[in-house]
Amino acid sequence: MRRFSVFLPALLLLLNLAAAGVHAEALEATLVKQYPAGSIQSVAQASTALAAVTDTRKRVEEDYTLARNACLDKFFMTNCFDHAKDRRRTALAAIRKIEVEASAYLRKDKADERDRGVAERQRKAAASAEGSAIPFTGATRSDSAPDDSVPDKQQAMQLDKQQDKP
Repeated sequence: MRRFSVFLPALLLLLNLAAAGVHAEALEATLVKQYPAGSIQSVAQASTALAAVTDTRKRVEEDYTLARNACLDKFFMTNCFDHAKDRRRTALAAIRKIEVEASAYLRKDKADERDRGVAERQRKAAASAEGSAIPFTGATRSDSAPDDSVPDKQQAMQLDKQQDKP
């Protein structure tokens, strides 16, 4: 009777671990099928993929912890640890590919938005510069026609002398 009371919880624990391992692998496989390479084409899709990756990564880590804990009761514990690590590593590698693609799409979209903003500011600056009275090109005024409102040097000197006399 004593053996049965120890055997039943151990059996249930192993069944839970097996189901959890299959569950995490199924989640990872579903995520890979849902987002194959090159399938992320919108910001909403990239955000959804990143949320799914976070959730799946959490599940994989939980399953890894459960598997390691189950390995503690086994005689060949290191072999069990290695197997759990390999499952975790392959699942995280597949998930990482989706995360990289989604993050790259979001970065590209952010850079495109920034470039559009810069182009709009440059367009507005060019439009306001065209209507300005002061030329921004650095070109000088034409010297072909003298301006009558500005006296030449001799007239300016004579005016200064007249003003200096008491």
